[in-house]
Amino acid sequence: MIFKPDEITSIIKQQIRGYTAKMDVTEEGTVLHVGDGIARIYGLPGAVSGELLEFPGDVYGIALNLDEDSIGVVLLGSDANIREGDMVKRTRRVAEVPVGDNLLGRVVDPLGQPLDGGSPLPYNTPTREIERIAPGVIERKEVNVPLQTGIMAIDALVPIGRGQRELIIGDRQTGKTAIAIDTIINQRDANVYCVYVAIGQKASTVAQVARTLRNAFPDENPLSNYRVGAMRYTTIVTASASDTAPMQYIAPYSGCAIGEEWMEAGKDVLVIYDDLSKHAVAYRALSLLLRRPPGREAYPGDVFYLHSRLLERAACLEKGGTLTALPIIETQAGDISAYIPTNVISITDGQIFLETELFNSGIRPAVSPGLSVSRVGGAAQTKAMKQIAGPLRLEYARYRELAAFSRFGSDLSKDTELALHKGERVVEMLKQPQSQPLPFEEQIIFLFAVTQENFLQSVPVKPNSLMDKTKTALLDYFRDSRYDAHMGGTGRNLLAEIRDKKELTPDIRDGLNEALKLFVWLPFEELLLMLFDKANSALLGMTEEETRQTADALLMFHFNQRDDMRRYIVRDKEFTNATEDRIFMEIPTSSPIAKIYDEEISTAKQRSDKRATANTNNDVASDGDAENSTSISEPRVPLISPILEQAIRETNNFLTRLFEQRHEGRGYLADMFTQLREVKSRGEAIPKELHDLCISNLKALLTRDEIMGILDRYRGKK
Repeated sequence: MIFKPDEITSIIKQQIRGYTAKMDVTEEGTVLHVGDGIARIYGLPGAVSGELLEFPGDVYGIALNLDEDSIGVVLLGSDANIREGDMVKRTRRVAEVPVGDNLLGRVVDPLGQPLDGGSPLPYNTPTREIERIAPGVIERKEVNVPLQTGIMAIDALVPIGRGQRELIIGDRQTGKTAIAIDTIINQRDANVYCVYVAIGQKASTVAQVARTLRNAFPDENPLSNYRVGAMRYTTIVTASASDTAPMQYIAPYSGCAIGEEWMEAGKDVLVIYDDLSKHAVAYRALSLLLRRPPGREAYPGDVFYLHSRLLERAACLEKGGTLTALPIIETQAGDISAYIPTNVISITDGQIFLETELFNSGIRPAVSPGLSVSRVGGAAQTKAMKQIAGPLRLEYARYRELAAFSRFGSDLSKDTELALHKGERVVEMLKQPQSQPLPFEEQIIFLFAVTQENFLQSVPVKPNSLMDKTKTALLDYFRDSRYDAHMGGTGRNLLAEIRDKKELTPDIRDGLNEALKLFVWLPFEELLLMLFDKANSALLGMTEEETRQTADALLMFHFNQRDDMRRYIVRDKEFTNATEDRIFMEIPTSSPIAKIYDEEISTAKQRSDKRATANTNNDVASDGDAENSTSISEPRVPLISPILEQAIRETNNFLTRLFEQRHEGRGYLADMFTQLREVKSRGEAIPKELHDLCISNLKALLTRDEIMGILDRYRGKK
């Protein structure tokens, strides 16, 4: 092969003419010291605060301290393979996290890496900077759309709006996380995307939260392997207790960035930070390792800015889209005046304070009406809820004050007794099981029943199971529209009307009043079947205890003689408050009733005999030498009078015989029960004639005159 020199020369000249110098400039520094997740770097004079720096082994860090001769860096990975003298490079970018719909249903770390054992995120998943400037004033608008939590005590007393920052604060194990999880579950049909950020939690706790959300709606078909139950609209970001402090530090910012992506797309987002107390502790650890000067409680001086720049990113945008923040703070012994709690309280738009005392007494959720507040208030409530819940907060707070005052045992006025009586039922109605949020319209039914006409004034609050059964029956009654057959059979659905109109119009109010009156006066047998229809196919399938307790509750529906019985039975001033309340409460609800009173009477007699013996000894001693006399002083013990004892026993026997006759289906009730069962089996409405027969029979079972007649007979009255 022959090469021509001219050709070779032309090719070389062409290459020289087309040559361009490409310079690859990188800034590198040197590791001076590494340990405890902190590295100190020499060099990199152009590095900026918050910039990502690349270490050997594909480990990254965030530059936090920019000193004169070195840079303090927090590592986002393991420092096991980083040594003194290793080279560090600038990346000229800040920390980012994957965002978008690909994260729905997933459990990820603060860097967006899946932790649920599933497949990696798609390569084309967009990313977003974890630190961003919060929207400005001009970009925002007022918060005026409610974010329904499904929890009556919150939606009625301390409403939350979309775009609001509402703090959940309380001691350990008072139900803070439970409120947050219930709020997520309640967004089922609300088109709200949810982000749950777990900071410093145990990995097993986070796994339990994910399991609860996945199992929230067992009746739904999963959208994918990950998007199951409430996880179909939820993302969990977790930096567990075993993760490094830097990972816990960036976790809430990563969760907020994931939510901001949806907010700026015009969607509604809920972000829960559980909890910022551990976040502050992680930041304190980083600051001390970086040798920043400590301040109050050893926190650095910028710990307020740590949370303010995070929570200020919650907003309701003028162009559409909201981000609601529910930060959680754990207090020590109920001290909300500590450093971190007061910081976050001053940043947020209100707080939900959970009291340990309320939680331990069985009032759950343990929302304190006095210390809980929402600075958005009624603007974040529907018109119907404002109409119902307006006076509820003041009544609840007044009840707690009166309840504390009544413990001293002083005489109470009639108004005070009525307020206590109503307040007890309000408290019982606001109790709610975990993971069972209620739709807005069903909350209205409960609150209307207990506040407006006080329909449930005759339901005893003890034992708690009676009120629980009453609430279950009330829900089933309205969900099945059982009132419609007795209101003309027009197919009216009050729940749907409340849900659509979001206002209690006069027509809806009249309908609720009529339906609740029918609920109170429905035939006894029909209510029994309704209460136990899901668990028992027939009345005979119930246990005796269940039947008797339910019968007791229903009797209290039909006979509004509670106050009359109480004033009559406790007329004897020998009773203490405790004995008085017990006798009053147990007569209509205990089964068997007599046994409890046998013990009460026996105890009272023993104490009375002891006191009499002591008085006798005192009399004998007073007849002898005064110097050798002894004085035995015991408080005066109230004694149940024999007359009242016999009256109580006779009343108990009467009720017992009545229950036995009723439950065994004998006597004049047998035909009525048979007809009711036949009507129910055919799925038909109860005819008016049978309905009237039931009411007349029920009124004949136990009238006020019969009760008072028994008591009068044993008091020697004619």
